[in-house]
Amino acid sequence: MAMPFRLLVALGLGALAALALAPLYYLPALIVGFSGLAWLLGTAPSTGWAFALGWAFGVGNFLIGLHWIGHAFLVDAVRFAWLMPFAVALLASGLALFCGLATAAAHRLGSSSGLGRVLALVLCWTAAEWLRGNILTGLPWLLLGHVWAVNETGLQAAALLGGHALGVVTMLAATLPVLLLSQDRPDRRRAAWLLAAVMLLIAGLAGYGHWRLPTAAAPEHDGIRL
Repeated sequence: MAMPFRLLVALGLGALAALALAPLYYLPALIVGFSGLAWLLGTAPSTGWAFALGWAFGVGNFLIGLHWIGHAFLVDAVRFAWLMPFAVALLASGLALFCGLATAAAHRLGSSSGLGRVLALVLCWTAAEWLRGNILTGLPWLLLGHVWAVNETGLQAAALLGGHALGVVTMLAATLPVLLLSQDRPDRRRAAWLLAAVMLLIAGLAGYGHWRLPTAAAPEHDGIRL
């Protein structure tokens, strides 16, 4: 598969991964999207191509996930509607630079093993999300940890780990499945054990959410009527 075509695949995978976030929460899309990104990263011949793949993935992700920002140009559609595609595309392209930095850094840091590359991608992607949410004005939107808002039970895990740690758990669950198809038997076995541990952690966090919801006391504030 030629690298330019892989850029188009990365664009599509990013768009698909966005479907796992609000309002659809189509969680299987996250596994296909990020497992696909991890596979593409393993085929990148250079750090520059790794950056390009991550950037293309990010463009697709933000085009879908932040399309609603363009609705502001429809308030006075006669004068400003023509700006909508340009504004959304420029915003997506700019934010995607963080994704490109993550995949480029992962390419540089990742070891020769598939598991090493996946773990490097998880750590670098999380760091890039933190940077995106904190530098300049910050835009902590479409973080991987946001998928836990799929229901109130999942949200309770944020009280224990916080958003970025939940993003690490989510990224591991979404990228490790690609290693189950690896030709490297030891790599495949290690990935299977790690994925089992991650799924056990997710089950534990879900159990915590089921326990916490009915036991949490309803907040009371004097002088406020709801």
